Amino acid sequence: MKVRATFRSKTSFAWCSEIGTDVKSKAYQCFLAREGEDENDKLEDANLLNFEKNMFYYTYPSNPLPDYLLNFYQQHFEKSEKNMMDKKICEDWKEKIEEWAVSFDSIFMLYLNNQCNYFYCFFKEFALLCLSPRSTLCNEFQMIMNCSSKKLRETLITKGIPFVMPLFKKQQVATSLEKNQNEGQELQELQEISKKAPGQANFTTRESKLDFQEETTLLFEGKETLLKMVKFFKEYVLKKSSEMPNSQIPVIYSRAPFLNSSLKNIKIETSQILTSNDQSSVQEILHTLALEGPLFPEVVINLCNLFCTTQSEFTVTFIKKKQPGTPYHDTLIFNNSLSLSHTPPTIKTLTFQEGQYKYQPFT
Repeated sequence: MKVRATFRSKTSFAWCSEIGTDVKSKAYQCFLAREGEDENDKLEDANLLNFEKNMFYYTYPSNPLPDYLLNFYQQHFEKSEKNMMDKKICEDWKEKIEEWAVSFDSIFMLYLNNQCNYFYCFFKEFALLCLSPRSTLCNEFQMIMNCSSKKLRETLITKGIPFVMPLFKKQQVATSLEKNQNEGQELQELQEISKKAPGQANFTTRESKLDFQEETTLLFEGKETLLKMVKFFKEYVLKKSSEMPNSQIPVIYSRAPFLNSSLKNIKIETSQILTSNDQSSVQEILHTLALEGPLFPEVVINLCNLFCTTQSEFTVTFIKKKQPGTPYHDTLIFNNSLSLSHTPPTIKTLTFQEGQYKYQPFT
């Protein structure tokens, strides 16, 4: 999920700046009320409404707690055994965490019932992306964890939660195995089950057995695996929060409404800049539209489709932010969304080069 996108075009984006700050925005009311306009005006209103629909998302909590408030809770948490007032403050914190758990259960049930194609959950240590079968090529429920420590992966193995490391370097695995393993033993190690205790078994893959990565992306597949992972994740969050190491409440982002969620809109900024033509000394006016996220994959695709009909030519550049103490890794989800099946017939080329997509219309 991108946090900022900047569109640049020779055609003005001024019409995009008319969006309001809520669902009952001026543009939306105007679109419903106007009658008897010519076709061009109706088309312009339709484009504006289409743009506006992509500017909203649902989130919980609506505003992350500031650092000073986290520190406040931390101080009272450390003294809670001695002071009744501190205990009350700690109970307030626990209520916030429990409310988050209810919200997470709400969006996850929508997701399992195919009422939500995907959603994100950002924690201090990592981020999760849940994809429904309709959003994946393998028609499976999938969850992607953008960053995992070796200790966390060892815990997942102990809990019997299978995972795949998509970014694992297979060449290094093969080299290590060739030293003391034959082909039959390799195959056996792919699905080795070592029993640690009665009634408990740990699934060990070749990747996890030779895991030397400090941090890496994890992929979980299948409904049963995701149910185990979600149970573990909630327990993990509750445990971390009960220890109160100034941990932030995980933030949920979705395009579908869920329990306790708040409706938010993407920040919009339009401007003009002067650029010099490489082939001449003539300066040209370039219009820009900056959107500050979260920007969901389908939103970026929808905007590209829309601007193919409103702009003569445009480029879009993405910027990712890395919050202090929070590893942020880009995913391939957006790239996968730009497959031919999602590309409108009006697009001739939509190329990616150094973080920038460029659209060229048919001539």
